[in-house]
Amino acid sequence: MEFFDKRTQELLDCLLSLDEGAPMNAQAVAVVDQLLEHIEVSVRTTCDLIRFKCMKSAGMVQSMDEFLELFYSEEE
Repeated sequence: MEFFDKRTQELLDCLLSLDEGAPMNAQAVAVVDQLLEHIEVSVRTTCDLIRFKCMKSAGMVQSMDEFLELFYSEEE
């Protein structure tokens, strides 16, 4: 069983190789940036789902649409 998905493992391997003193080229920097963006989206989505479940359980929202309207209207 793998602990990390492929993209996360690639990022981890790349970051660990930085300690070896090997300089990064522009392509490696671009790959790390793309992997970090993917991880940011995944974490944000997971956090939103947890918030929704908590708020629904507390009776604060009844639907995902209501949650999105309430939660994201504050960011505008």
